[in-house]
Formats: sequence, C-alpha cells, structure tokens
Amino acid sequence: MYFDDLTPYAYLQKPLPRVFNVGWLDDCHPINRGTPPPAFADALRKWSLHGKANQMRGFQLCRLCRLEGRQLEGYQQIEITVEGQKVYLGSAEIWVPSSDGTIFAAPNLIVHYVEDHSYLPPSRFIDAVLRPVPADWNAAATAESMIRETFVRNPHS
Repeated sequence: MYFDDLTPYAYLQKPLPRVFNVGWLDDCHPINRGTPPPAFADALRKWSLHGKANQMRGFQLCRLCRLEGRQLEGYQQIEITVEGQKVYLGSAEIWVPSSDGTIFAAPNLIVHYVEDHSYLPPSRFIDAVLRPVPADWNAAATAESMIRETFVRNPHS
C-alpha cells in the first residue's frame, strides 16, 4: 500500500486528526533516498518495539527487494531483534508522537526500508524518532482510541 509522506492518515478511508503517513512505500513510486543521522536507525528499531500499533494477522513482504533484484527466500517475513526481543516486520505500524502533538504512522517495514534500501524519511519524522520514547506512550491504545472515536463520531461518513 502506498501513501505519499506527510499525507493525512486514514483508517478504512476515514482520516484521523493529527496523524500523518510516513514510509508507505511500494515498487511503483520513486522513494527519497539518503543517509539519516547516525542514531536514527537504532532509534527507529526501538520505536518498532515500543511504538507498535494496529497489529495485523498477516504480513507484507518488501516489494522494493523484488524491484532491486534481491533474492527472496520463499514467503518469509523479515525479522529483527530489538532489546533482545524478536520484532517481525510487515505486520504492524509504528506510531511516533512529535513534540507538537502530531503523530506519524508508518508501516514497521520502514526499519527495513531505511536500513536496506536507503530510504530517507522526512526530517519531521526523523526528529520525532530521535526523541526518547515517552514512558507513558501506548501506541496501540492511542490508535485504537482514535479509530474508535472517529467511527463513533462519524459512523457513516
């Protein structure tokens, strides 16, 4: 699924206030490439563990690997280790709050996109990721609450 960076995030086509897309890439659109600050990849990995939201039952494979001619070993989900825990990429989102109250929603495959495909997210997202994960941040509960509120408030729009 592809969305331009910093466009309004929508769940089942209903936009959520103050939530913006980052890193929803595919093999049919050009991507911004570059080198992020040195601490960014490690911080993003931590967010993949502590900012997980909207966990799905299935998973997505990286379409950029196929585009770049990388061999994919069967239908295998990408796995990383963060703080001694396995994190499976392609089956959840990462929600990152910024200092101004904006929330960025990215597929957790963004970790792979940054590390293996040199994807360079927007600077606003990088700044938010480089901030420490707030001790009281619960991305899953925040996403669920915002989605529930959007559907209850506007059930037929």
